Amino acid sequence: AELRRHAAVLDRLTRPRRAAVLLDTASCDSWHLNPPGPSIPYRSLNEGWTGALTRAGRAPDVVFAVPDPGQYDVLVAIGLRLVEAEMIARLRAFVAGGGVLIGGLAFATLDREHVCPDQPVPWGLTDVFGCERVEFSTLSPSLQPPKERAGEAAANWAALGRQGAVPAIGEGPLAGTFAVDIWCDHLEVQGCAVWARFATGSPAAGLPAVTCHRYGKGQAIYIAGPVDEALMDAVVGQVVGSDAGCPGDGGRWVEVVPVQDGDRSGWFVLNHGHHPTTIRLPGSCLDLLGGDGDPATLAPYQVRLLTKEG
Repeated sequence: AELRRHAAVLDRLTRPRRAAVLLDTASCDSWHLNPPGPSIPYRSLNEGWTGALTRAGRAPDVVFAVPDPGQYDVLVAIGLRLVEAEMIARLRAFVAGGGVLIGGLAFATLDREHVCPDQPVPWGLTDVFGCERVEFSTLSPSLQPPKERAGEAAANWAALGRQGAVPAIGEGPLAGTFAVDIWCDHLEVQGCAVWARFATGSPAAGLPAVTCHRYGKGQAIYIAGPVDEALMDAVVGQVVGSDAGCPGDGGRWVEVVPVQDGDRSGWFVLNHGHHPTTIRLPGSCLDLLGGDGDPATLAPYQVRLLTKEG
């Protein structure tokens, strides 16, 4: 109802198409419907990265195919397990053309028929990521090996299991201690920079948890497991900036999207939650929709169109 009430104003807004999250239905089905092996929450992980981009003021589009070079600045493709030659070529072109690819978590390890390629993984992309995924293990117990380890004795795979999340320590541009759960890709550095390492666990300790590599005009970031919200925010902050000039701190239910209304820039703000909330404003702001009260407060499901005064 709120959106319909303000449709005349909202319909004329534009926003830069800067970020996208790739949801690959074949990979989603592979993770959820193809046991045995550890269950990876593919959809919720990508929702987490969507939230991180939104908190940074770069609310992403959801796409179902690899975009063309230049269409987006950032593409998140966590858990893109199943690929084919055309997808690999498009991913290479996206990064080479200046895009930032955030991938990882068994990335490009199987073809669309669940067959392991007879070459290093991520398949066709080791030079793009600047690393090779040489092994992997589970951070929680698993009785059977997943498809990538077909034929291995179940007892051998189960021996790699470890219970619970392990910490990851940031290096270089990342600072802090974060958490990684369920899964650990074992990465061999081949030119990439290491942004975080697993701090504990066997065999995880000391292995890269986050890497970054420049390829062509762009960058490829590899995330070696399901990471916590803080590490998502830290990585996104390095890619797009934390955008201290953007309204924020409203929590996970507040959507903030940079928009343009002619020559005037501002932010579309929507409280998706059923409780009132307060956001941090970048100085004195006006609500161009004429909403009542303090522009920093949002009633349940309220929409504001904020712009800086002056």
